[in-house]
Order: sequence, then C-alpha cells, then structure tokens
Amino acid sequence: MKYFLLILIFLSNFNVFSSNSDSFVRAELGFVNYLMQNNDYITALYQLNKLNDDNRFKDSIHYLKAICFFNQRVFDSSSIQFDLVSPFFISFHKSVFLSAISKVHLLKYDAAIEHLKKFEPADTLLGKLINLELAGIYLLKRNYDSFLICSGKFDYSWFVTIRQEKNLLDYYQVLKSQKKKSMFLAGLFSTFIPGSGKIYAGRTGSGISSFLSTVSLGLVAYENFRKDGILNYKTLFFSSLFATFYAGNIWGSVFSVKMESQNDNDEINNHILLDLHYPLHTYFN
Repeated sequence: MKYFLLILIFLSNFNVFSSNSDSFVRAELGFVNYLMQNNDYITALYQLNKLNDDNRFKDSIHYLKAICFFNQRVFDSSSIQFDLVSPFFISFHKSVFLSAISKVHLLKYDAAIEHLKKFEPADTLLGKLINLELAGIYLLKRNYDSFLICSGKFDYSWFVTIRQEKNLLDYYQVLKSQKKKSMFLAGLFSTFIPGSGKIYAGRTGSGISSFLSTVSLGLVAYENFRKDGILNYKTLFFSSLFATFYAGNIWGSVFSVKMESQNDNDEINNHILLDLHYPLHTYFN
C-alpha cells in the first residue's frame, strides 16, 4: 500500500511538472509569434534556441526557426529546419514547398526537384502547385524538355496558378528566342572600330564613349608624334595611354557580351523566382 501511494504521488508530481512545462513552452511560442509578427527574427531565434526541441512541440520549433531563417534569406538554415518538420505537423505541406524554394535560392535545383518529387500531394490542387514549381525550376535550369512536359499539364483553371502558368510560358518563349552573341565578334569589331563591340553587345552609350575616348587619345598621340617625334616624352606618354585604352576597349567589349547575357538571364530568373513564390503565398496564407 505504501509503495502504491508513493507511485501515485510521483505520477501526480510528474503530471504537474509536465503541465507546467507545456504551459511554459506554449507561452514562449506565443512570444516568439509576437516577435515574428514584428519582424524581430533575431530575437525570435534566440528565444527558440532556448527551447528543447525534444518534445511534442518540436515541429512548431523547427517550423518557426525555418520561417525566421527564410525571412532573413538564410536559405541553407531554413532548408534544414523545414526538412525537420514531420508529416504530422499542420504546416507540413507549406514546409515542403518552402524547403524546395530555399534550395532553389541556393541554386540547388536538382535537390529542390527531388524534394518535390518525393512529396505525395494529398489533393489535386497541391498536385497542380507541385507541377508549377517543378516547371519553374526546370526553366531556371534551362532544361526545356522537362519544362515542356510540366507545362503540358497546365490547364489555366485555378486562380492560384493561372497567371504564373502563363508567365512561365512567356519566359520560355523569351529564352528560346534569345540570340547568343559572340564574345569573339565583339572583340573583333572593337579591334577595327573602338567601341563597336560594346554597341554590338547592346551597350550603345558605353560603346560611343569608348570610341570617343580611344580615338581622341589616338589623335593626340599622333599629333605629338608628327610634331615632336616618336621619342618625345609627350608622344610616349599619350601613345602608352592610347594603347591602354585601345586594349581596354577590346577587352571591355568581350566582357560586355558576357555581362549583358548574364544580366538578361538574371532578370528572367528573378521573374521566375517571383512566380514560384507568389502561388505559395496565396495558397498557404
């Protein structure tokens, strides 16, 4: 009888302790939510890191950490935390998609694709959302064959994805119609006519400026050579300056082609990323 009473007392104390512990964690999570609503993600993470995630609130803790990291654009950490959220958590579906987006921001396109393909959607709408996200990631990879397979499933019937489905197809058309410019030709053009390579690359203003500065220095160098000879210090100075600008004009033209191509790709990629984010925000919020 004595031992039975001791066991009852122990269980009673354990339940009180457990209840107090749960109440404490709930209060802390409530405070964390308040901090996050005020965009104080650093303090929110500090509070979350004080909590033991080895309890029944661990999914909430991992999810809130992930959101804090995601909103601070710390995508490597957000991806890890989203992946720790279990399938039983209320925001598991959102965690799957945001984990994939985090991987996309890290340029880990294959990992994002694999992550989404492992997820089995609970309904048709989630399936449409996965298909849209996969299409966008394939477009970021410039994997046009896989993009066309996904875009072939677009039905333009759901308000959450209809605009983005149309946008992705527009980006595909733009990418396919882009004519790749030659760095060799840009350098060759500027060898014969300074600045023309930059104009060919699409930087007309820079090309004209390069032409005027290079030709002006060439004329000054020639005038000094005509008057004072090749060994005159002015001739040597302006000839060296002309040679530097002339070589720089050729290299700058080559580099301009690369930069313009990168800028065009970056602009389209940014649009694609926005169209991957927007449906998730609409559907999950």
